[in-house]
Amino acid sequence: MQLKYISCEICAKVSQQTMRLVGGRSIVRRYPFERFYREGIVGVVMPPSSSRCIEGAGKIECGLTGMILQYG
Repeated sequence: MQLKYISCEICAKVSQQTMRLVGGRSIVRRYPFERFYREGIVGVVMPPSSSRCIEGAGKIECGLTGMILQYG
């Protein structure tokens, strides 16, 4: 869970900075920047969401047992 949280957050930030650096060409589908940005942003909210990952990591760190992730 921690890996998913960290990787999605870093991907979103790096791709956002890359798009700013590259400029208008970054949104052209011919280049991979647009896809990286889209996947980085969507990864933050896809199950388990970042908030659920943080919640699960906190429960594990505190030694709490039981259901960590519940969908639905």
